[in-house]
Amino acid sequence: MMQTDKIKDHKSTELARLFYIEVMKIQANEAWSLTQKTDALARLMELLFIEVTKVENIQFTTLFARIAFACHQHHINKRTQYWIHFFRKKQRSLVVDKERLDLYHLGLKTLSQCIAGLFDEAIPDELLNTIPADIPYQYTELKIKEFHRYTKVVALEDDPENDCFLARDENHPSRPVLVRYNIADRNASFNPTVRQIRSTFGFPINLSLLDVEVDEHGVYRPRAFVVEPDFLIDVSAVANCFQASGAEPIVYLLNKYLPFDQSIPLILGNIANFFLDELMSNPGAAFKETFPKVFKISPLTFALLPDATIREIYQKSQKHWINLQLMVRSGMKKSGIEPKQCYLEPSFYDEVHGLQGRLDVFYKNEENSAIIELKSGQPFMPNKYGIGRSHYIQT
Repeated sequence: MMQTDKIKDHKSTELARLFYIEVMKIQANEAWSLTQKTDALARLMELLFIEVTKVENIQFTTLFARIAFACHQHHINKRTQYWIHFFRKKQRSLVVDKERLDLYHLGLKTLSQCIAGLFDEAIPDELLNTIPADIPYQYTELKIKEFHRYTKVVALEDDPENDCFLARDENHPSRPVLVRYNIADRNASFNPTVRQIRSTFGFPINLSLLDVEVDEHGVYRPRAFVVEPDFLIDVSAVANCFQASGAEPIVYLLNKYLPFDQSIPLILGNIANFFLDELMSNPGAAFKETFPKVFKISPLTFALLPDATIREIYQKSQKHWINLQLMVRSGMKKSGIEPKQCYLEPSFYDEVHGLQGRLDVFYKNEENSAIIELKSGQPFMPNKYGIGRSHYIQT
């Protein structure tokens, strides 16, 4: 373990050194204009966050999501996170030349602090001496007077110039409220959702607002938006939209039109769930006595299968039986799960996020809880936890 840590520390030190060298190259390049140098710092910052999150093998839909994850994992302080997003937003929109030097200095300082925080390596003196101590931009910490874990509103109008919705809170329907979106360090990742609300849904529209800060002016600053939360979508259907290549929402629609096919893997998955139910009720059950009961699950499906396919299903299901029996008899207790305190296939409804789902097994006692999900096939392109992307999202 100590050797692994040393290797990891050496790699972090080397990566930090390389990134510092690139920053100094940008700083020393006299052939570039301030605009080119600022753009180069922005590209290097993006590369930095891609590098530090590469080991996670997680598909991030936006750079904002990647930055948020990395800052959380590496405990980057709140002020540095503010300047990261401030710099990125300014760099994309700035057209006033007189601010170029200020923005360049801000990018230089912020990127150097990012490298130091992400790799725990001090900024070299030769770079530190070139970074201005003071930046003309002001850091203003917002005063928050209230916090709501969840609130439901009806958005009535959009004010795109000020990045906010005019809405009514169902808890205080008599007064209008402003709901701010496109906040770089808070909810900018929901900008595509805002665009869909404008182009597809229109107004009025029901929204769930999650982790809502209310500032001193009464403006709502939610962490996340949920559109039409009363329409409950199945969790598995949502999870299936997360493919190895990234999020593909169109998969949800396509699955509505695809014909239903009773494939062998699907049948085996249903049989495995049935076996678990039987073994949880009777751990001493025998396979030969239990297997004939599977024909009652879907008799028409089995009636249409040739004998060779049924024999194949019989043989493959024995492996599932052995694994499940071992899990019920000893594996669950080794993980601190008592089978007698488990609930089989409980359904859950989440009106906050607009989701519904059913767990294969739910364990709960006075102190702990756990879930068990059965997956009968091999994971496709597993992440670092050994789980396929859609299964990881579902969990």
